[in-house]
Amino acid sequence: MTSNARSIAIIGAGFSGTSMAMQLLRRASARDRILLFEKSPHLGRGVAYGTSDPRHLLNIRAGRMGAFDEDPQGFLTWLNGPGSGDIEPLQRPVSPEAFVPRRFYGRYLQHCLQEALPPPENEQQFQRVSGEVVDIIPAVNCLLVKLQHGALFAVDRAILALGNQAPDRNRLPHYVGDPWNEDALHDLDAAADVLIIGTSLTMVDTVLSLLAKGHLGRIYAVSRRGLLPQTHSVEGRQARWPLMMPLPNTCLGLLRLARSAAGQAASAGRPWEEVIEAFRPHIQAIWHDLPLAERKRFLRHLRPWWEMHRHRIPFEAAAKVAEAIRSGQLRVMAGRIEDQNPCDEGVEVRIRARGHTKSEWLRVARIINCSGPKTDYAAGESDLLRNLVARGDARPDPLALGLDVAPSCAVLNANGRPSDRLYAVGPLTRGVHWEITAVPEVRRQCADLADQLSGAGNARAGPADPTESSKLSSQPAGPAGSPFQKSA
Repeated sequence: MTSNARSIAIIGAGFSGTSMAMQLLRRASARDRILLFEKSPHLGRGVAYGTSDPRHLLNIRAGRMGAFDEDPQGFLTWLNGPGSGDIEPLQRPVSPEAFVPRRFYGRYLQHCLQEALPPPENEQQFQRVSGEVVDIIPAVNCLLVKLQHGALFAVDRAILALGNQAPDRNRLPHYVGDPWNEDALHDLDAAADVLIIGTSLTMVDTVLSLLAKGHLGRIYAVSRRGLLPQTHSVEGRQARWPLMMPLPNTCLGLLRLARSAAGQAASAGRPWEEVIEAFRPHIQAIWHDLPLAERKRFLRHLRPWWEMHRHRIPFEAAAKVAEAIRSGQLRVMAGRIEDQNPCDEGVEVRIRARGHTKSEWLRVARIINCSGPKTDYAAGESDLLRNLVARGDARPDPLALGLDVAPSCAVLNANGRPSDRLYAVGPLTRGVHWEITAVPEVRRQCADLADQLSGAGNARAGPADPTESSKLSSQPAGPAGSPFQKSA
């Protein structure tokens, strides 16, 4: 990266971490060292691409999912080439408009990482480290990355790429706080009723998995507004409807603009999706320009409406969900859970529907929390984030959506001072950037940070504190309708 040797640790090897590693490897000099820490056995999968269920599809068409900005069709090229191996149930040639199983994208990322690895003579450039990172401790002229079993790695810089946290802790067998856990549907009686908390993308995945297993019982899905994700148009990639500039910097102004543009598009015989596509390149700039009070207003009132239109699902998945609703097996409810009590072989749950004064009781065998990622990092599941926040080396962003970071991705400490050694990418930075969960935005963020780090600072010359040298390790440890038509 520079003429000086440099070591950089990346914590997490889902899309964000794998993308970060590939971008750094592209810029690395022969003397640089990049360490990729991951507690699971597989790189490149993370939560998003770790599913083995072929019914869990990408929500972006294959022709736009390349790992690099300069090659957006790279994933499609890989799918249609011999290197992808068996891609059943797909058939080659895969169309650029296809929505493909998410598991293939995990394999593609592993392929891209393998391609980015240095030649054998420079193999010391990259090190995969197996294990869970529980702390990153500031030391003299370096950071100490600590694994759960106690091993320490001294590095110049560290990048947090942890992805999304599970909504809650599992309390099996009747409550599943982590819907991506393999035990979520284990040993579930096919005739039993199930309650899903949340009605967005993860709920759709869970319903599809239940149906594929031949589940016969009722499936209840409840959220505050009971909104389902909209469906991708069959047409394929949408054009972008021209927006009037400059864009407003209030929620009300943006809502009025979106409604007006959607109406104009409809009058011209164009789909409302073109309006969403028109907003997308500007989302981060819009978010940065919104005052904090307006960001909070968006989260309180407009977020569910925006997300149901922005994060759409493939028509194949939407058709199966719609059929389950028509048959009565799936009941989508707008309301909130008021109480729950264990009972014989299940849980009794009291739900009050939105706008009603009376509640109803449901008896279900399992509750699955699909309400979305947990963002309380001071009390979350991650020992690493809890330790960073408790020590004051990091702080939650003002909206409690992730960690507070500078525009450079440097993590801000408790006093708001940006670190010159610790950075964060991906969903952890959502409070600052908002639109930072999809592949195009994350791959761009990682490329920008890699560019920044490639010319920054001086390298650490060995362990800064001789007393630590005996502890350091350098070896791995092992609903339909046009948008914005209802009042928020």
